[in-house]
Amino acid sequence: MPGWQRWQHLDNNEPIKTLHLLEVALAAEPSNQQALTTRLQTLQLLLEEAQAGAGTNYEKDNLRRRVAITEEALATQ
Repeated sequence: MPGWQRWQHLDNNEPIKTLHLLEVALAAEPSNQQALTTRLQTLQLLLEEAQAGAGTNYEKDNLRRRVAITEEALATQ
């Protein structure tokens, strides 16, 4: 995704769309640090929203797991 301008969805408060685009980008380039960092920020935002609202335990656990996986991917860079 040239210029990484696709992450405007995060700025537009559309984290789910952002995650979908990030998954596509990371499938093509799994070690892209900017995409991983943006995914981490997006997942953290979703986790905060789930914790503050009516998120289910499954949703929160899934988000925590995905945050940990993303942090691990960043740490191996």
